[in-house]
Amino acid sequence: LVGRTFWDLPWWAGLPISAARVRQAVLDAATGRRVEFDAEYHASSSGEVTTRWVAFEAAPERDPAGAIVRVAVSGVD
Repeated sequence: LVGRTFWDLPWWAGLPISAARVRQAVLDAATGRRVEFDAEYHASSSGEVTTRWVAFEAAPERDPAGAIVRVAVSGVD
């Protein structure tokens, strides 16, 4: 997972619509917009992959001067 973009991770493999929405959400958050939506993703447990839903959020984090310093992403299954 190291060195890969968040939308190119296994959770979104085979789910191009979810991957595209996640990518756009991260890009939007990098410009200052908070984004929330439900997205399909793949979960793996004991070698079995299932498709599930996550409440996804991407939000900008700012330094004391107001500059965006990172994007925080989270998901609640």
